[in-house]
Amino acid sequence: MLITMFFVIGYSTAQNETDAYRYSQEEVFGTARYMSLGGAMGAFGADFSALTHSNPAAIGLYKRTEIEITPCLSYTKNTAKYNHTTSSAGKYNFSLGNLSIVTSFELSGKWKSLQFATGYNQTANYHSSIGVKGINNGLTSGTRTTFIDYLAPQCNGINASTIGSGNTLADKLWYHWLIDTVPGKTNVYRGLLDTIPTLQKQTMATSGFSGEYIFAGGANYDDKLFLGVTIGIPFFEYRYKSLYTEGYVENEYASGYDSLIFEDNFRVTSAGINLKLGILYQPVDFLRFGVGFHTPTFYNTVKETYEQYVTILGAEHNDTNSYDWEYERGNYEWKLTTPYKLTANVAFLIGHYGFVNVDYEMKDYSTMNMSAGNRRPLDYDFETENGNIKKYYKPTHTVKFGAEFVLNPIALRIGYSYMSNPYRDLDKDGSRHTIACGLGFKGKNFFADFAYQYRISNDNGVFYDADNINTYSLSKHSQNFVLTLGWKLGKI
Repeated sequence: MLITMFFVIGYSTAQNETDAYRYSQEEVFGTARYMSLGGAMGAFGADFSALTHSNPAAIGLYKRTEIEITPCLSYTKNTAKYNHTTSSAGKYNFSLGNLSIVTSFELSGKWKSLQFATGYNQTANYHSSIGVKGINNGLTSGTRTTFIDYLAPQCNGINASTIGSGNTLADKLWYHWLIDTVPGKTNVYRGLLDTIPTLQKQTMATSGFSGEYIFAGGANYDDKLFLGVTIGIPFFEYRYKSLYTEGYVENEYASGYDSLIFEDNFRVTSAGINLKLGILYQPVDFLRFGVGFHTPTFYNTVKETYEQYVTILGAEHNDTNSYDWEYERGNYEWKLTTPYKLTANVAFLIGHYGFVNVDYEMKDYSTMNMSAGNRRPLDYDFETENGNIKKYYKPTHTVKFGAEFVLNPIALRIGYSYMSNPYRDLDKDGSRHTIACGLGFKGKNFFADFAYQYRISNDNGVFYDADNINTYSLSKHSQNFVLTLGWKLGKI
């Protein structure tokens, strides 16, 4: 079974397929109108966020110059279940969903107008807080169910006759009687706590966002054919802080050990480039449809910095000393290519009374690719990670539905989107549901839109290693409160 939460222990497992998937995802973010319609704006058009997420030809529907800004208040609540214990944590965050300007130039003849746009769209929000705890009984022999079992193999190769007097990981674990040699071996180690119940707890706080700065252009031919192209410069920042603790349920094991604390902090940043092309066609007044193609995003330099610390606390009746040391620190650079995306869009126009829009998207996560950056060893080829991408991920299919009903000067909006499971493993469901609603006010030169969005997604995780049979389930509920303020310039 594939586990997609970040493996908190042992940063050597980072830069894996989980990281590639995280930075390749998009959420329904942007203008309030776009979000209230569930992201279904590809065919109706004249919305800046559609130029990033859907069909760039949507720019061809603009008639006037528009300037808009979108602040967003988000709240995320995570509920984790681990060995019959439930924990919850929540976090608020304020972000900028959109800032943009679109200009339209009227032409004569069949070519009605040209449009140009530039600005920013948010594409994902990484702010989250997770708390997990529970008792691990360690009932299955031969499986790693404690952190000590995970660390023990990292001491392999050290002769037992020289261990115990230094300041290395192996020395500390040996001193506290947490590891011992495998019978018949002098340099292969095993953990000694696999049959003892331990209380395991982890708190995780993530922050950051992904967004895209775009330059877009489009054209309107005879109010029937609309063309568009978007050059995107996506970028992201992701921060992760984790505190994992593990100790006895009852302090009665005389090994000189009471509990262990592992702290993990890291930060990832990058910027890339992509291209999006789109076309829309309106054969009759009440129907418009089109398709779009998004190239992969090419992140040439993904920069990571990290720090990890371990603290071992001695048992009060045996050893009152604590041992705190830096486990690992460093930085890496690597490259990432995200999946391409295909979109299909159709809108049913109801004159001045509103519209119904349906968008379809296909994004093939099995095409993600990781490669070594300038500061990674040249002989590291990410063969394992890229193999896991093809093994564990598959194309997703996303359907977005949005409807707008106009009662001048007010518009009422509802929206829904569904993304299918991106994992090939049938035991793991990473599908995502988003529901939304909103209001719009449109004046002569000013407009304001409000959206409320609610998103549900599920995942599984582990504390320290994928071989751990004790996984936890994670249910994520996100709410977004969004306001767009906009101004229209030029003649009506």
